[in-house]
Amino acid sequence: MEAAERRLKKDEDAAQDVRRALAATERSVQATSQILHYARQRATEPTALNPADVVCGLRGLIERAVGDDIELVFSTQGARRIVTTIAQLETALLNLVINARDAIHYKGRITLAIFPLDVDDVIAKTLHVPAGPYVAISVEDTGSGMSEEVKSRAFEPFFTTKPEGSGTGLGLSSVGNLMHSLGGTFVLTSELGQGTKVELLFPATDGLE
Repeated sequence: MEAAERRLKKDEDAAQDVRRALAATERSVQATSQILHYARQRATEPTALNPADVVCGLRGLIERAVGDDIELVFSTQGARRIVTTIAQLETALLNLVINARDAIHYKGRITLAIFPLDVDDVIAKTLHVPAGPYVAISVEDTGSGMSEEVKSRAFEPFFTTKPEGSGTGLGLSSVGNLMHSLGGTFVLTSELGQGTKVELLFPATDGLE
């Protein structure tokens, strides 16, 4: 970005656009850091909670992280509960939303959905989890998508496609570790130019309320 600004010094309007983009990027990085720090300071005791309630309470932070140019769609179905900490769930969701935002770059849509999912024996064998009731939380974006190589490494620790200084490569890795620790799993669906969807499957503590 800085090199581009130097090349565009003769065109003041274009240079101003570059400066505004730099400022917006810096604000985005700072906001992301502050938001994730806030989430990690939340309650640390595991409890049975309704994830829809957590998303409702987190909505303001999600909107702040995403900004005004990206459309946000929220969809919740059912009211199954899961056992985790508020901090773990909030941090996982924010990591997924921030990754989706970065994949979109400018204008697009992010859909955050929560719905009950009954995993039968066939699906359980495919996903390597026990059969039974689950809660699925998905974050889907209309961004740039991933190549097969990037998809295969997306949940590796320290792997990132972001520019140096813009990401640690630990966001998706921490989400994957959380799901395994809770006895759940995740499903990543993505194609270049077709966006990305990450589905988190949490074991449910009860049926529909």
